[in-house]
Formats: sequence, structure tokens, C-alpha cells
Amino acid sequence: MDFDFSLPTNPAPMLLWIVLLPLLGAIINGFFGRGAAKGLVSGVAVGTVATSFLLALYCFTMLVLAGEGEHAGNTAITLDLYRWFSVTVGEDSVPVNVRFTMDHLSGIMTVMVTGIASLIHLYSTEYMGDDPSYPRFMTYLNLFTASMLILVLGSNLPLMFVGWEGVGLCSYLLIGFWWENPAYAAAGRKAFVVNRIGDFGVLIGTFLLLGSAHTFEFAEINAGVIEYGQRQVELGGFPIGITIAGAAAFFLFIGCTGKSAQLPLYVWLPDAMAGPTPVSALIHAATMVTAGVYLCCRLSPVFMMSENVMALIAVTGALTALLGASIGVVQTQMKRILAYSTVSQLGFMFAAVGMGAFAAGIFHVFTHAFFKACLFLGAGSVMHAIHAHGDADIRWLGGMKKYMPRTRATFLISCLAIAGFPLTSGFFSKDEILFGALEGSAHLGWVGYAVFVMLAVAAFLTAFYMFRLYFLTFEGEFRGGHAPGDHGHGHGDEHHAEPHESGDAVTIPLMVLAAGALIVGFLGLPHWLGDVLHVHWNLWSPWLTGHEGEHGAVAAFAAGAHEGGLSPTMLGVIAMSVGTAVGLGGIGLAYSWFGKADAIAPERETLIVRIAVIAGGVIGVALCVLLGLEIAQTTHTAAIVAMVLGLIVLGAMSLFALYVGANPRVDTYRWAMDKWRVDELYGKTIVGPLRGTSVVSANIDRIFVDGLLTWVPAQAARGIGWVLTRAQNGVIYAYTIGLTVGAAGLIWWFTYPHTSLVGEAQDANVVWTADRGPGYEYRWDFDSDGDWDTDWSTESTATHSYGGDDAFYGLVAVLEAGALDVEPIEIELSEEPASVPVDRLPVEWARAPGEGEDAPRDPAPPTVRLEGGQVVLAANDAVVRGGTQTDEDREAGTFRLSPGDTARIGLAGLRIAVRARATVQVRNAFGNFTRAREELTLRVPHTELEPIARTER
Repeated sequence: MDFDFSLPTNPAPMLLWIVLLPLLGAIINGFFGRGAAKGLVSGVAVGTVATSFLLALYCFTMLVLAGEGEHAGNTAITLDLYRWFSVTVGEDSVPVNVRFTMDHLSGIMTVMVTGIASLIHLYSTEYMGDDPSYPRFMTYLNLFTASMLILVLGSNLPLMFVGWEGVGLCSYLLIGFWWENPAYAAAGRKAFVVNRIGDFGVLIGTFLLLGSAHTFEFAEINAGVIEYGQRQVELGGFPIGITIAGAAAFFLFIGCTGKSAQLPLYVWLPDAMAGPTPVSALIHAATMVTAGVYLCCRLSPVFMMSENVMALIAVTGALTALLGASIGVVQTQMKRILAYSTVSQLGFMFAAVGMGAFAAGIFHVFTHAFFKACLFLGAGSVMHAIHAHGDADIRWLGGMKKYMPRTRATFLISCLAIAGFPLTSGFFSKDEILFGALEGSAHLGWVGYAVFVMLAVAAFLTAFYMFRLYFLTFEGEFRGGHAPGDHGHGHGDEHHAEPHESGDAVTIPLMVLAAGALIVGFLGLPHWLGDVLHVHWNLWSPWLTGHEGEHGAVAAFAAGAHEGGLSPTMLGVIAMSVGTAVGLGGIGLAYSWFGKADAIAPERETLIVRIAVIAGGVIGVALCVLLGLEIAQTTHTAAIVAMVLGLIVLGAMSLFALYVGANPRVDTYRWAMDKWRVDELYGKTIVGPLRGTSVVSANIDRIFVDGLLTWVPAQAARGIGWVLTRAQNGVIYAYTIGLTVGAAGLIWWFTYPHTSLVGEAQDANVVWTADRGPGYEYRWDFDSDGDWDTDWSTESTATHSYGGDDAFYGLVAVLEAGALDVEPIEIELSEEPASVPVDRLPVEWARAPGEGEDAPRDPAPPTVRLEGGQVVLAANDAVVRGGTQTDEDREAGTFRLSPGDTARIGLAGLRIAVRARATVQVRNAFGNFTRAREELTLRVPHTELEPIARTER
């Protein structure tokens, strides 16, 4: 794109002031607004943004005059400030310049942002004027506007990303403005976190483009995409079947789903209603949520290099439009209905982008800014009139047209516009998107027709729920404004007073926005109709996409793509006819159900939701079939994997929609009211596991890192230091005593022997080993009876074969599980019965019940006890085999075992082993003595013993 041109007056320096003025207003009010007069705060906040709007309008006018008529698409106003930094890519040094550019795309966005923001700032002077934190609110609002202007006017990805993150920060600050309410603070955090997820995708896409194009500048990236965009992405030197352009577009779109609230990252936007109403209007109409659509259009040549990514964007947008509309049908809070309306309308914009109708997408961004800002500010006017805090419930409104004629008229106009009523702005932009879906089908095939049908269903739902909102709010009789028993949300009895019209600071912005919602659509009169009449009356598309061979600020599919199919005129007639029919049909159905009703009708709304959900499910199943056929014809592995994942997700959503819509036992109304419980799904599958992992990590950090690795060494060092400082007292006799005690300890250590004893058994043979030392001599008492069995020798090892009564220290029963990998269990024996813990082994041991007997609920395990030199085993409820029995034993169910014998208890074995206890005495060259003692359990052959007396020596 060529940026060199001449202007009557150079407007480039004004680009800096367009950005700086709102930023300057934020700085002044942020540092000096607290304690300042309200009028001064309002003047700074409104004046800076309004001046920025006038400068933007002047620059845009100069931009129009710079080209050859209204069709020139390659002119731009550029201001170079300075080089911010540079990065090295390969052998190239890539500069990052602070450069602002107003071309045809950013010029439209700049005028829209500053104009809508000026009206919202003016509105806020009355709506938020009594809030104690009014200066802080206006500071955030100015900063929000400045961030969005940096995003729009930045000529490169890093500078754009500064504004991108700026609007994310400001959304956090403004959504959680009333942070004293925990729910509002949580909504701000949710918006911040979800947007950070999307921002990761923007960074990956930026790095991919940088590595291939070796530039950050949008113009240079777009100009060179034909050269680098078709190269394959490589991992480890191997191509993976995805082009550079396709991968970059995919990751950038992930960022757009977060910023512009598309599936699956749309969940933050409805919760953004926690912020004050002007915040909702600014976020939803002109700033943050449109940033994703703007980025797609700014890099439209990159996106158009991958039809698969374009199809993904189109289907995602259509599904989001349908999802948001299905939820909006049943909601009862004014701002919440409008929030899901925004989600749905953003879906329309992305569907247009995905079908290649970038100009139509931006056109809907432009028209949507007027009627959506008017709707939100009108809702705020109603809330202000009935003293509602947070939101207004349409179930308790009605009849507001009698009290608020200005608000009602502007709200009605905006409802007509969003419903696509003929000749309103939404009529032209919505029909242009439907036309783009049909026109794009020549490139994306069945995706275009599926998107067209889904958008038509979503348009019908939009018209229905918006006029449901209008009729229940402004028509009929006033129902009090609040639910019975609700005492004004902290306003005392104010809610019992009659509603009243808002002041001029509120209604004048409403009237300006409503006028825009009526007339701005005429900028984009259907170009296909102009082709028929040979009159180029569509100013919008040529301005953005270029004309007669020129390349514009956004890309467009090549002309002549419809050869052999329906003509553009026929496609336009179909799109306009269907768009008009569904819009009027939705309005008519809402009038018939709610035009004179005094309450909502859940059973009727449920019917609408069921029909819409079933339609979405059927379309989803058809898409799955077509996607499956496409997978069968695809050869690239990466593309197959991506499409299979998409097929799984889309199939699951379609089956769920069919189940919920067609099953009469499912409370569809409650599901839709609960937002299809997507938040709950995320909570259980993502948030819950992450929270659990975070808790574990925090405890590891607190206990291990902060405790063991930080606190313990510190305390140990402190303790050692304390001990050492006690000794360093400067008293000579204390040092002498310490030296004497230390020397005595060393003398004792070297003059007295030290040893330990270990034994290694092989059946009845044991090798005993004592520690060696200088000049050590050893003598052994193998049965620890007090009589030494050997004389002194220098050998530290002795071997003894145990057998005979005097060599044993006692008996022990060893429970084993045969071949199972289970540690043996030793049972101490005495004259008192001890339970055999067979239930601790994974084996069967209880006897089966006899005929006519019931199996015991808790079978009693066997017991063992000493009796003389034998062990008596009582079977109880166990199956026991082995040992000897007398007649008395048979009657008592007992068995006698000698050392070395083994009995079977079910599948376990009980072996009678013996204990050997040896003692070693050691002396050294100084004649000093020490001794050590150790026990071992020995497996011995069958042995008959006399009663063993345990004698401690």
C-alpha cells in the first residue's frame, strides 16, 4: 500500500493529539480530580474526548479529500514519532516504530470511537455525577478511550498490542468499578483472565508473522503475504501441513475470540454488566469488543490465505450468534438481554469476516455502535428513572413510555435498527452480511449456506427478544419498577415515586445515537442493486476494499467468483428478502405475545428456544456430515487432525442441542436462563482442576519453600549464632572451661571403644558382625545368657549355628502370603491369645458355611498363644491345616505347633520361628569396655523345646 500523497493541509501531527488528549484527561483527573469540583472533572473528561473527536473528524475529512474521489482506497495519513526498539530476526534488525496511521479502515474506526465515546462521556456526567468516585470513573473512561485509539491508529503489531492490553486493563478497572461488591470484583477478574487467554494467541500469531515477514508493520505484512504466507510451518525441520499464514491467522483469531467474546471465550462479556451502564455502552458499542473484528480486517490478506481458518471463523461466528440469541430470548434483566445481544451481533460480524465480507463486517461494527450504545444508555436511563441499582427487571416495568417519551422513542428506533427493520442502519448492515454469506459460498462451499441459515435464525431471534424487551418495558401498564418486597436497593422508598424522564445530558446523547441508528446505514446501500441500476451509490465497500483494480484497506474476494452460479443480484434479492422476512416475523411474533401483555410468558419463550435449538442441532449435524466428507478427501495430516477435533466439538454441541431441544423432560427455559450452564462446565473441567493445582502449589511453596528451605535454615543459623555468641563473652576462664570440656570429650572418644552389631541369617546359621576399631578385641555371648561363649580375639565377625534350647531367646509367629508380593507379618507370642491378622493379606481364609448354616457377617480370625514350649493355634472361623491335635484339641478346634512348623490358614501360611539374641563385648588397648546386642528372627527345622523363659540381661 502506498502512503505517499499530498493534502491541502498536513493533518499528520493531529494524530498524536487524537491519542494524547484522552490520555491527558485521564492523567489530570487521575492526579488532581479527587477533591476537585464536579464541573471541572466533567469539563476535562468530556472536553478532551470531544476535542479528539473533532480532530479525528478533520483528519478523516482530509483523508476523503486526498484521494481521487470517494473510491480511492490506498491513501493514508502517517505520523512517525520515534523508534521504540528493534529486534533481530535472522540477519535482519527489525525496527518497532511509534507510528500512527489513519487509512480508510482506521479512519472509520477512529471517528466512531471518539464520537461514541464523547456521547457516553457526556451521558456519564449526569448518570454518574453523584457517585463518590466520579473522578476515578472519568479517569478510567478517558484511559479506555485512549487505549482504543492506540489500538486503532497503531501502524504495527507491538503498538497495536499496547492498546490491546490497555483496553483489557481498563475493562478490568471499569467492570469492577464498584469493587466493594464481591460479585462485581469477580466479574472484573473474570474479564481480565479470559482476555489474557486470548492474548496468548495474539502473541503467537505475532511471532509467526515476524519470523516470516521480518516486519511488524501491518502494511508490509499484508503486502508480502503472497511470498511468505504459503510456506509450511516446520517443527524440527519437518513441515506439518500448515502454512505460515494459516497458523498465524488461527492464533490471531484465538485472541479475537477473547477480546470480541466469541465461542468459547465469550463468557466474560455478560458478566461485564457489573460495571456502570456507561461502561457497558462503551465496551459493547465502540471499543473493546470490536477490537477483534478490527484486527481480522486489518490483517485480512493474511486471513484470506487460509480458507480453512476462514471457514472456522465463519462457523464460530454463526454459532456464537445463535447461542447468544437463544440465551437472550429468556433473560429478564435489561442490560443482560443487551449483553447477550452483543454476543450475538459480534457473531454476525465474525461470520462476515469468515466469509470474506470484511467490509460488511466493519459496516455492522459501525452501525451496531450507534444502536447498541443507544440501547445501553436507554436502559441506563430507565434504571435511573426507577432508582434501580445494577440492572432493571423487565417483569416489573411496563408503561414507561408515559413517563419517558424521549428515552422510549430512541429505544424504539434502536430496537428497529438491531431487528433489521427496512431502511434502518441494521437493515443494511445485516443484509450485507447475509449477502456476504451467500456470496462467500462460491469460495467456501457449503459453509456459506450453513452460515446463512444460522444467521437467519439468529436474526429472527434477535428481532423477537429485542421487541419482547421493548414491549415489556415501555408498553402496557407500569408495574412498579421493582419486585414486591424489594425496597429500592439502598435507596429507601424512592422506588415508590413515579418514574421521570432523564435530563438533557442523558437524552441528548440518546437522540444523537438514535439519529445515527436511522441514517448511517445509507452509507452502505446494497452495491448489488447499484450494479443493476448502474449507479455507484454504495460508498462503504469501495471506500474500504478499493475500486476498479485498486487495493483497499481491507481485502475482498476476487470479482467474477460467481460465474456459473446465481448472479450477485439474485443473491442480494434472496439475502434481503430473507433478512426482511425474519426481522418482521420476529417483531410481529413479539407484538402478538407481548404487545399488550403484563408479564413474560415462559412457556412461549421456551417454545421459541426449543425450535431455535433444534434448528441449530440439525444444522450442526449437517455440518458434521459435510465435514466428515471433507476429511475423507484431505491428505494433509495436520488438516485432518484439526478437522477431526472440530468434528468432535461440533458433533457434541449438535447432539446436546438436539437432546435439550427435543426432550420434553428437559427444562429448556431453565437451561437457557442459566446460559446453557457453560460457566458451570468450565468451572468443573478447567477452573476447578486449576484451583486445586493452585492450592497444592501454594501449600508446597508455603510449607516446603517458605518453611523448610527458608524458615528452618534461618532458625538454625539463628540458633547456632545464639549459641556461639553465648560462648564469645570475653571471659578467659569461660574459654578455658570450654577448651577443657572439648579436650575431655575428644579424649573420651579416642580412649573408649564404640561399636554396633548386625546379623545376617541363613536358616539357623547367623553371621554376626561388629564394628572394627584400632586395637579392638571381641568376645561373644550367642544366646545372651550372661556366659561368654568365646575368648577374646581380634576377629570382628563370628558365625554361630543355632539349635538347642539355650540358644533361643523366644518364639514368634510369622504370617506369610506365599507367592504374593506382601511383606511377612510377625506376631509376638505370649500366654495370652493374640489375633492372627489374616484380613491384612489379600487371600481367602474364612471357612465356607455348612449346610443350613448362614455365613458369619464378620468371621473371627484365628488366634495364637504360648503353652509350654509349643504354640496353640485356635482356628475360630478360619480354615486351618497343619500342626498336631489331641482329642481335646479337636473338640476345641485348636492346633499345636512347634518351632519350625508351618500351618496353612486358607491361602496364607503361619510359620513358627525363633528369636536369637547375641551380645558382643569389645575392649581396646586402653582396657576400656563396651558392648552391643542385637536380635534376629530365624527359620529353623522342627524342634521340640521345653518352656522358654525370657530373661533380660
